[in-house]
Amino acid sequence: YREARDRDKPVDRYIASLRTYEKDRGMATLHRCGYDVSSAKRAFDRSNEDHEASSSSLADDDATTNDRDLEGRPLSQTERASFDDAIRIHRKQWTHIANDVGTSRARCLVHYYSRFKAGEGRGAYSKQKKSWEQSDECEVCHDGGDLLCCDGCVNAYHVGCIDPPLREIPVGQWFCVECMKKKKKK
Repeated sequence: YREARDRDKPVDRYIASLRTYEKDRGMATLHRCGYDVSSAKRAFDRSNEDHEASSSSLADDDATTNDRDLEGRPLSQTERASFDDAIRIHRKQWTHIANDVGTSRARCLVHYYSRFKAGEGRGAYSKQKKSWEQSDECEVCHDGGDLLCCDGCVNAYHVGCIDPPLREIPVGQWFCVECMKKKKKK
């Protein structure tokens, strides 16, 4: 037991030395290097230098594609714009948002919690949050119960309160009369 524990100490120290957002890449590097800590450190440091060199050569704040991009590096200006569009369209469907932005769900979540929800995007978040909060009462009779939620706004309706009343719950997306009017104007 002691021999195995002593052999793992350099690995533990190496992992502990990594920042939180570097741990996944550090572990992958360690595995690729056959758990040779010295080789893993050199490979990891080289990948950091390569990333810094490629990042500094970017004219626009666009991201480069490598392992580090998946670990919490802040979204570039272009990615932030894509994120803003994607979160408006997909709400909190992180896989769809990440696909639209062209990055990992992890980076989108880090941006959402650190910048969009709590930081510079707080105003946009507050505005967006309103659209995510469905009503818990019917827009027509103002009573609760089993409600059909509009996919275009926060309004909800009893199936029987909709004019004309629906006989059954529609399959797929459903839009209320107000949202349909807005769509026609566009």
